[in-house]
Order: sequence, then structure tokens, then C-alpha cells
Amino acid sequence: MSLGRARQSVYPAPPAPSYWNTLDACSQSLHSTCSSLNSAIVTLDQGTYDFPRLAQVISSRRAFDTITETEVLSAQRSLASEMGPQITELIERAEGGLEGMKKKEKLLRAKLEKRLAPPTTRTTAAPPDLDALERKLKQLQGRKDMLGRAVEKLDIEQQQMAAKGRGRVVR
Repeated sequence: MSLGRARQSVYPAPPAPSYWNTLDACSQSLHSTCSSLNSAIVTLDQGTYDFPRLAQVISSRRAFDTITETEVLSAQRSLASEMGPQITELIERAEGGLEGMKKKEKLLRAKLEKRLAPPTTRTTAAPPDLDALERKLKQLQGRKDMLGRAVEKLDIEQQQMAAKGRGRVVR
């Protein structure tokens, strides 16, 4: 055996001062990366915590659409132009029917008063059918009431249609 060369040590040499600086920089970089990752997780959580509800809302059928005020006004004008003449005509017809019934009622009342008046010189005339006249009067009054309710119903429908036009969401 020759003693020529020295044997290399199994133990590493003590770390150089630059090694500690590099290790410290690496540790700080890892800490900064962990902080950034934590911040990203918090931001992601804030952005997605409501995801199941939002997914259900998006997948469901939209019940309400946001529309502009001009669209609402346009729809109101369209409804008014379509329904207005019909409603006006129905109201005029109902008022005309009421006027006709009022005239008939006045005539029937006049006839009734005439028949109820004491008989004059004629005693041979047929006795007036008061029951029939009263039935006719009640029938006409019932018809008058029915037409009055129809007018009220049309007014209510018109108000409801106007309310529906205003009930939409405007942005």
C-alpha cells in the first residue's frame, strides 16, 4: 500500500456563509409564495362560496327579465292601443243599455201609475195585469244591475291591466 494520495473525507465541509444567505432567501420566497397562495384561496372562496345557489339560479327558467323603461312604455302604449278601443266600446254599449233600461223603467212606471189611477168612465175595460208588469219591472231592474256589475268588472280589469304594465322591473 502506498501512501500517496490523501483520502477524501466522508463528512462534508462546513457550509459556506453564502449557503446560509441562499437558504434564508429560499425560505422567505417560500413564505411569500404560501402567503400569495393563501390570499388566492381566500379570494377564490369569496368568489365561489355562493356557486351552488348561483348555478341553480342560472339553470332555472327566468321568471323575470330586466327591461328598460322605454320597453315598458312601449308595451303600455301597445296595450292601450289594442285594448283601449274595445274597452271604450264595451263601456259605451253598457251605458247605452243602461239608458235604454232607464227609459223602459220610466215607461213601465208611467203605465203602472196610469193603471193604478182610479178608473174613469170605462168600467168594462179588462183589469190590468199588475203582476205581469211588476215581474217585467223586476226583470228590467235585474238586467240593469247586471249591466252595472259588468261595467264595474270592466273597470277593474282595465285597472289590473294598467297595474300589470307598471309592475315590471325597470332598470
